[in-house]
Amino acid sequence: MNSTNVIELNEQSKNEAQSCLVCGATPAFHCYGSTACSSCKVFFLRITTLDTPIPNCQNNRICPKQDFRGRGKAKCKFCRYEKCIEMGMIPEITARRSGCNLRERRSDVGNGRTKLRFESVDLPDIIMDVEKPCTSSSPGPDVRELQLVAMGLPTPMIMNEKIQFAKCLVHLEKLLLNDEQTVSVNYGFDIDLHVPISKALLNPGLVCKRVPIGFDLYGSAHIPYHCTLQLSGRRIARAAVLVLDWIRAIPEFWYLDQEDKELLCCRQYLPQVLFTDYYYTYKHKFHGMLMVLGSRIAPEDIEHFKEMKASFGLILEYGLKRIIPCMKRAEIEDEEYVLLKNIIIFSSAMGFSDQSAEISKNAHAKYSQLLFQHLKKKLGSEAKAFERFMMLMGLPTYIQSISHKMLPQFGRHILLKEMGVFGKLPEDVFCRGFL
Repeated sequence: MNSTNVIELNEQSKNEAQSCLVCGATPAFHCYGSTACSSCKVFFLRITTLDTPIPNCQNNRICPKQDFRGRGKAKCKFCRYEKCIEMGMIPEITARRSGCNLRERRSDVGNGRTKLRFESVDLPDIIMDVEKPCTSSSPGPDVRELQLVAMGLPTPMIMNEKIQFAKCLVHLEKLLLNDEQTVSVNYGFDIDLHVPISKALLNPGLVCKRVPIGFDLYGSAHIPYHCTLQLSGRRIARAAVLVLDWIRAIPEFWYLDQEDKELLCCRQYLPQVLFTDYYYTYKHKFHGMLMVLGSRIAPEDIEHFKEMKASFGLILEYGLKRIIPCMKRAEIEDEEYVLLKNIIIFSSAMGFSDQSAEISKNAHAKYSQLLFQHLKKKLGSEAKAFERFMMLMGLPTYIQSISHKMLPQFGRHILLKEMGVFGKLPEDVFCRGFL
């Protein structure tokens, strides 16, 4: 058989498959385990979801010889249903969605029903039924179906409520910072930097307590003498807890592989800490640099102390010349800041498995879209939103750049165990995240 005959046979079989196996109408498509037209599909769906039994045939089952494409009342329901079963249509495939048991005309939604089958059903049971997983080919419940469910509830149920996701992240940020104007910065808390990243990821509280982060300018910046020798270690511990708490609150994070979770936390330590420091420096309009635990570095301090210039000179210069001016031009606020934090977290999937890389890519697109939609709603113009969006998206690039520039200094503190920076946690962060 030559190729021409094969193509002709394929085209012939394709044309034959486009005819309904029940009534012979065209066009037809694959549904419920067989090939049927739209009319037969709707008939099969409705008759399999009825609570009443199918009426018997009044013509001694000779109706299959009739034309099922005739007028509606002239067609026998029983024989047409038998023909559907004979042609391979499967009743169990239908009625997999919760809405299939709640059929109602769209024009009648909200006008009340004569009978409600779920008057005594509790709210938790309804929610479990709506969220019950099904096969991948079955779509989830739409708003109309949820409205029908809510009509039978003893208490009202809010439908299609838009959650302000950025506002939720802002509240989460305030909760994690634990900053209050009336509470002074605490430097005497216990720390444990010997906790590996795997255990710290499960319980960040093992590293240290969630003391006030100290960005509030009204907090006390007085550092007790016995805490100065371990000041950098205390900053790393409290900053690590802050970063881990935030990452653990991101839903996409828990879908990553375990190795990729630990890699992400190690890799994002420096970018997240630096971005947080820069933002609150900008927010509080401080002329220098605000850091974790109430530390404040001014440009005049850098000029007087050479050791401080070696450690913080680059951070201060880069922030004052590039990052903070970019924040001012973009007029960044809390909502944009928290969304940018997640964009920075998922900005790179290097070293991830294929599954984790795909999750990271989708998460980056999700939070970028949320940022753009937030700006569009805030500014009221798509053109202005796009311009502001492009300004803000320059910040992740700056943060990644300064993070790489600070790697030598960060590694020096860890290798030389300076200022209390020693233990398994900082070693994991540096070695697994940047080497």
